[in-house]
Amino acid sequence: MRSAGVEKALICAWYGPGGALISNEEVLDATRSHPGPGCRMGCRVMTRRGSAWCRRPGACAGLALLFLGGAALGAQVAAPVIRPLRTQPAVTLAVTAGFRDWGPATLAGDTIIGTNMTGRGGVFAFDAVTGKPRWTWRGDGSGGVSVSAPVVVRGDTAVVLLKATYPNRLVGLSLATGRERWHVEVDVLREAELGAHEGLVFVQTTDGHLRAYDVQTGKAAWAFPFGGESGACGSRPIVTDGVAYLTGGLEAYVSAGAGARDRVWAIDATTGQEKWRHRAESASCADDPVVVTADGVFVTIDGDRKTYGLDRATGRRRWVQTITRTTDLERDYAVVGLVDAGEVIVGMTSLALVAFDPASGRVAWELPGRYRAQVPVLAAVGGVLYFQGSPEARPAPSTSGTLHALDLSTRALLWSFTRPTDEPDWPFGYLLPAGHGMWVDTYRTLLRLE
Repeated sequence: MRSAGVEKALICAWYGPGGALISNEEVLDATRSHPGPGCRMGCRVMTRRGSAWCRRPGACAGLALLFLGGAALGAQVAAPVIRPLRTQPAVTLAVTAGFRDWGPATLAGDTIIGTNMTGRGGVFAFDAVTGKPRWTWRGDGSGGVSVSAPVVVRGDTAVVLLKATYPNRLVGLSLATGRERWHVEVDVLREAELGAHEGLVFVQTTDGHLRAYDVQTGKAAWAFPFGGESGACGSRPIVTDGVAYLTGGLEAYVSAGAGARDRVWAIDATTGQEKWRHRAESASCADDPVVVTADGVFVTIDGDRKTYGLDRATGRRRWVQTITRTTDLERDYAVVGLVDAGEVIVGMTSLALVAFDPASGRVAWELPGRYRAQVPVLAAVGGVLYFQGSPEARPAPSTSGTLHALDLSTRALLWSFTRPTDEPDWPFGYLLPAGHGMWVDTYRTLLRLE
């Protein structure tokens, strides 16, 4: 391949020992968006003088994303190489922006984008290496706007969902400068977040539709009705191999009949056509995102406190599982914050981490302790599970403010990490695995741990 003029490169291993490091969806997005001559698959190389393709895709270890002048080709790939952090982490970068409460962060090439839902609300972009500010977007006024959902980056556009303004808005910003390119007024569901595929972003609206918009212009592309005209509930669409998987449906009090129990959908992300839907055992609202694996779709419906395992191709139910425990009285617990941990699907209750066998739904293991299930902090990378709480095997002073790493093969705790804050027991917030570690927010600060 031609490589003259390349400034710097990040080679993304498609698969590692713990499974996929970047998804097929992200690989296909990059290759479809930037087709090269004579080769449909492989890795694209951007140089200062142009671009070329690997002639032998196998030699590329998956997808190669090379950076041109610091701006990433295919910036929608959130983490070029993600490796598990198995040793005691250290803070290698601490970013502050003058407010206390950070929202979810998004990594786009060498830019880390943070949000704030209180105080100085808005979107804040920093150099992911040095922590230096790049730009700030605070809406129409100096008072700022509340941003509680993660920013979605596709190519050179960062799309922001504003749920605290009336009417709600989607806003397209330049990734390089933060300047507004377009905005669309649309009323979205309370729990809705953005999904994306190629040049489209999706969001669930209050009229019971999943609506797609062009990333570059904000123009409407298609709309799929999933929940009637009112009382719908929704979540964040998860897109894999060109299919958007989402939860939603009508609130139980709005509609009677079997249709009120439709809770999980698979939608063609390009056309908006339905592939399948799954009907739950009750009409409880579903607002947790699904977990998608090679052959399965997994979701907990919080209202009926049941976890479902579905066939990815057909949506047919493989199993349904309820976790019942006795504390002061016997009750069912919703297993929330599900993540794909390779050989198991892991979630959290207030009393334990729970791992399900994906094929049967059998509980493979539990890690008893005390956990903040109302705001689950869970992620799995390369055979290591990150979580927040106080496991019985290594009690923490509280269920907040301590991160742990668990070896998934041995279930041994690898490390625990805490950081003193001005307000005691301040919890860690959103966790984003990246590079050789992770980004995670805490009191007033966005941290990079490595």
